[in-house]
Amino acid sequence: MTVQEGLTQPTGPPAVETPGSPAWWQGRSSDELQAIVHRGVQAGEMFFAAAAEMERRAREIEAARDAQQVVVVKTSRRLGWELKLLFAVLALGALILLLRW
Repeated sequence: MTVQEGLTQPTGPPAVETPGSPAWWQGRSSDELQAIVHRGVQAGEMFFAAAAEMERRAREIEAARDAQQVVVVKTSRRLGWELKLLFAVLALGALILLLRW
C-alpha cells in the first residue's frame, strides 16, 4: 500500500447525525432553516428548533461583528494618537531648525 492509497481510504464509518439533534440542526443550511420557519407553526417542534438555530447563528454573527468593531475602534484610536505624536515631533523638529537659523 502506498502513502497515496492510505490517504484516500476511509478511516471509519461516516458519522450519522440524529435528526433533530443540535449537530443535525447546525448542519442545515440557512435556506433549509428559512424554509422550515416559513412553514410556520404548522411545522410543529421543527419550527421552534429551526427558529432557535437561526437565532443562535444570528447571535454568533453579531458577537463576531461586535468583536471586530472593538478591534477597529481600538486601532483607530491608536492611529489617532500616533498621528498626533508624529505631528508633535515634526513641529518640534521644525522649531529646532528655526531656532538654529
